[in-house]
Amino acid sequence: MLDHLAATSIAAQRQAELRTQAAECRRPTRHLIPRWHVSWSRTKLSPATDKGSSLVIIISASRMA
Repeated sequence: MLDHLAATSIAAQRQAELRTQAAECRRPTRHLIPRWHVSWSRTKLSPATDKGSSLVIIISASRMA
């Protein structure tokens, strides 16, 4: 048979587990979806010929923590 100290320890451990599970259930689900930071820049290149100029768009994306 378990003594009082062991029973108290087991009860405290179970309460801690339940608190952890409850906290995980309350977390918003939006954190499960990775977030991305997207930026872009436009550059107009000067014409190499008489045909006109070129537009260059550079897009970069990185995951946010």
